[in-house]
Amino acid sequence: MKQKTESILKDDTTNEKNNENKILNKRNFFKLILGGIGTLFAATGLYPVLKYLSAPLKLEDSSVTEVEEDISTLPVDASRMIKFGGKPLLLIRHSEKNITAFGATCTHLACTVQYQAKQQRIYCACHGSVYDPNTGERLAGPAPKALPNYVVEFKDEKTIKITRPV
Repeated sequence: MKQKTESILKDDTTNEKNNENKILNKRNFFKLILGGIGTLFAATGLYPVLKYLSAPLKLEDSSVTEVEEDISTLPVDASRMIKFGGKPLLLIRHSEKNITAFGATCTHLACTVQYQAKQQRIYCACHGSVYDPNTGERLAGPAPKALPNYVVEFKDEKTIKITRPV
């Protein structure tokens, strides 16, 4: 009788260990699934942050040293965006013979700036940087430095030549 009881107890212990292994396997499986879901969730939240913080790769045509532009349709106290190689430029016509050209990319986080004629300023809508429309100097906001100032020369009454800043 003792032998039977021991054999039954042994079988019960073996069955319990097998059941524990199954439970542990199920538990590990669920941990793995939940860990994978958590990792995917964290990655979807982390990707935009890393993309925002990483510097954008910009390919520009550095071989362009000058651009000619027709200004016959640009009225006084107005602005126009043009391309200089791969970079945007902001042309501002202050008077008939006074035109300035600045890099149209904010020196803070590379947002595009715009000329606001009523306020007589160049403004970056991203974080509120303000630049002088005559010199490109920073007047306010988080921008660390002035806008690049391009050289403007009149070829005739309707055409200007813009060259890189020195």
